[in-house]
Amino acid sequence: MGGNSLAAIQIITKLQEIFQIKILLRNLTTSPTIAELSLAVEDILVEDIDHEVENLTEEAAEKILQNIR
Repeated sequence: MGGNSLAAIQIITKLQEIFQIKILLRNLTTSPTIAELSLAVEDILVEDIDHEVENLTEEAAEKILQNIR
């Protein structure tokens, strides 16, 4: 592996640790700037939250709403 490959793995590993997400090398290679990479991470986080919300039971959703009020 070259230096760029090792750096890419380190970046991916750090992002996965910090944000508790699954990020692919493809996300890194298609996001050549920090701004674009941050948008890719944000998209992954939103997808994860959407998935969690879709799988909430009525009871769990009601409990969350009560805590907000």
